[in-house]
This record gives sequence, structure tokens and C-alpha cells, in this order.
Amino acid sequence: MKQHSLGMAPDEESYLSQLQALSELLDGLSVPLSERLFGDGCPYSLVDVAITPFFMRLEIQASIRGEIKASLPERVAKWSRDLLARPAVASSVVEDFSPRYLDFLRNKGSWLVRQSAG
Repeated sequence: MKQHSLGMAPDEESYLSQLQALSELLDGLSVPLSERLFGDGCPYSLVDVAITPFFMRLEIQASIRGEIKASLPERVAKWSRDLLARPAVASSVVEDFSPRYLDFLRNKGSWLVRQSAG
């Protein structure tokens, strides 16, 4: 998945390339979201369950680089916010999931995490 490649990018050039590719893929979700096939206003579905871990990790990455959130199409961003606001989602991972995920990326040589350290 492009989100994983984004986090694992070894340098800024790779990161920016992965961010562009991810943005283009997520743009493809705008149509089914606008047609209400899933997401906004629809009952919680398997699509929501399947994409929630993606949104959780992307949110952590976006806490480091704001352009990640800015690259999301508005309908996708709203869907992500809505899913991440669900109490069941927040309680679905260990309390220290975010630092564990960042440690994982750091240990794999992630440019995203390295550059945030200053």
C-alpha cells in the first residue's frame, strides 16, 4: 500500500513521490463516497473496517507532516475523521500505539520520522 511506502520512504524525494501517488489513489475514492456507496451517512460496513487501520497510520504520519492531510480529497478526509472519531476505533489499539508505530518506522530508516527529529 502506498501509505506504507510513504512511511518507509528513505529520503525526501521518495517521500514526495509516494505522497503524490497516494493522493492520486485516494482521489479515486471520491466518486464512490459521493455516491454514498460507503462512508458519510452509510451504516458502518466492512469497507470502513478494512480502511480504518490505514487511516489510523496515516493520521500518525500526518502529525509529522501536515501536507499529508492536505493531500487528502475532502470527502476522504471527512470519512477518515468520522471513522477515527468512533470510540470503538480509538479503543481498538493499545494506548501507546502511536509511539510504537513511530519507533517501527524509525527503526526501518524512515525519512519521515528522521526529519521530524530535527
